[in-house]
Amino acid sequence: SPFSTITRKPNRYSVVCEAAPKKKADSTAKRDRQAKKRQIYNKAKKFQVKTRMKKAYSVMDKAVKVGTLHGNTGARRKSVLQGERRLLKSTTVDPAANAA
Repeated sequence: SPFSTITRKPNRYSVVCEAAPKKKADSTAKRDRQAKKRQIYNKAKKFQVKTRMKKAYSVMDKAVKVGTLHGNTGARRKSVLQGERRLLKSTTVDPAANAA
């Protein structure tokens, strides 16, 4: 109908100007705690890798000794494993080095 009223929302614009909140004083302490936690975790992982590499080498050497694997095949597999470990080590970023 032509006499119906159209309800509109009023235009309300508000500009909020606030200073950015200051960084909390304890954020450095938190970062230190987190870094220490990561350091312990990473050290444990590195030892696991080292242990498993030794076990893998041992298994391959035994397989070569018994004759399950040819000598060159065992050597090649150990070499590939070592190469992958070296590649992994070079791509890993040390967070402690970045912080200093």
